[in-house]
Amino acid sequence: MARARKSFVDGGVPALDALAEELLFFYAACFVSYRNFVERQPLAASAGGWLLGFALLYQLVRYAGLDEFQDASRAVGSLHALAVSAWSASVLVQGKAERAFDAPSNTAAATAVLCFSAGYFVYDTLGCLWHRDWESLLHHSASLFGILGALRTGTSGALVLSCIVLTECTGPCVNAMHFFERGGRKGDAVYFHTRLLFFATFIVMRVGLGPFLTWRLLATASAPLVVKVFH
Repeated sequence: MARARKSFVDGGVPALDALAEELLFFYAACFVSYRNFVERQPLAASAGGWLLGFALLYQLVRYAGLDEFQDASRAVGSLHALAVSAWSASVLVQGKAERAFDAPSNTAAATAVLCFSAGYFVYDTLGCLWHRDWESLLHHSASLFGILGALRTGTSGALVLSCIVLTECTGPCVNAMHFFERGGRKGDAVYFHTRLLFFATFIVMRVGLGPFLTWRLLATASAPLVVKVFH
């Protein structure tokens, strides 16, 4: 390596070859280590990948002009809410949720959605800690514990996905109203219709289906305690 540095100083090519070789070995070692980690801890690797993805998305949103933490977090949260609600509903419909509530183990599709949402809530919890947003921290960390409980035990995936749909489907409307209010468009028709959609969704999902899902969650013997408490 010392000879390679000297060659580089003298303007020789061998230093660049040695540096390229060392970088190649370094990246190869990183790839092998990551592959071994994925094989040993596939759920952690999946959630960690989504965590990095949401962190990158947060930076892109800030770069687009939403500099404040709350505004950028609301934008990222809305994208997560739309994606996870649609994905969870699709998994539940295809898996016939009523029979899946008592399933002995989570399906691969349900596990994939849980990892996706776990990555988001880890990102969001870390952001709340960093910016000392204690109110959001309590709510989002509770959701994270419930999701991690379902991933750790490998059960109650359908129940947790149902809870995710109920709690996340109203988020985009709430965040949209926030941005309309910030932009001085509270009197516009689009704000009125967004607010109307929020109330309709809230009444149907949380008021209508919420009590049934709460009873179903508590009545399911196979559901772990951490899922019952935090969801």
